[in-house]
Amino acid sequence: MAGEKEYKVITKKGIDIAEIEAELERDTTSDAAVSANVPNRTVDVAYAKKANDRITHYMMTDAEAAELSKDPRIHAVETKPDPEFFKHEPFETQTAQFDRSTSNEADAKNWGLYRHMIKEFDPASTSNTYSADYTYTLDGTGVDVVIQDDGIDPTGHPEWEDANGTTRFQQIDWYTESGVAGAMPAGHYTANPAGAGEHGSHCAGIAAGKTFGWAKNAKIYSLRHYGGAGNEISDTDKYDLIRHWHTQKPIDPNTGFKRPTIVNQSWGWRASFSSTLQVTHIFFKGVDQGIAQQDLMGGGLEQYGIVYYKIPYQSPSDDVEQEQLTDAGIICVKAAGNGYHPCAGA
Repeated sequence: MAGEKEYKVITKKGIDIAEIEAELERDTTSDAAVSANVPNRTVDVAYAKKANDRITHYMMTDAEAAELSKDPRIHAVETKPDPEFFKHEPFETQTAQFDRSTSNEADAKNWGLYRHMIKEFDPASTSNTYSADYTYTLDGTGVDVVIQDDGIDPTGHPEWEDANGTTRFQQIDWYTESGVAGAMPAGHYTANPAGAGEHGSHCAGIAAGKTFGWAKNAKIYSLRHYGGAGNEISDTDKYDLIRHWHTQKPIDPNTGFKRPTIVNQSWGWRASFSSTLQVTHIFFKGVDQGIAQQDLMGGGLEQYGIVYYKIPYQSPSDDVEQEQLTDAGIICVKAAGNGYHPCAGA
């Protein structure tokens, strides 16, 4: 049909997408029981997310999508983000000396590990190097940490080892382990292209590094969903794979419980536009901020997350799939800029 494009049809919580599929995937011209918001023609499936009971992709016109979104069973009908404009990325790049030592020494450790135990701290102190013991009782034993990012250094990084020198980095086939239909990208666990995996490795080191991290004995997993030059997991599967892998975990014989899953998500959506784009309105938490019309880079918009021609973007389907992770018992840890997700099931 002319004018069609791919839309994600997302149902409200508690409504199985199969109910909508049964109406969209047949001609309902003569069926008065079907909602008037549903197109009365047979709508083609663009992508069937068999592992997800709330989202299916369909080929529809803009008018059909707008009408279907009015159906009381529908949470949202959204277009698939154009990769030319919408990209996954860390929100900011911070250049600093994080060890807080007075000199840039190679053996300086993560200053934050010790800092969190210090009640009093003088930021004006000329001495920012602490020589002391970092005493802890929890080391992540029995926990699975998933870095959903641009990949992790797969070349035998010493931070991924346990105290005995055995790697904790589990390079699994996400499709096989989750039972979701599909195939792993051939180069998913590679360091190519140059720079890929640097941010993910940084996050893995802080979360679970042997020397610099907190969960020093947790198992480490990587789901690369951007920055992989064709070797990343698709956006359509990046949540389903983790959720179904988690729900199918066996009982850990060492604890008598299923291993917890913690997912680190230090990334967000942003749309990039021309610096001369005219901004006429900004809605912050649903309220029009009443700004004066100005260029995108006219200044004064940083407080709304608009930095370097990039505008924060919220995806209803991401919100739903994030909520599904939480409902499955998965703990999600996010960058501050991604705080709009309903991680607590709100």
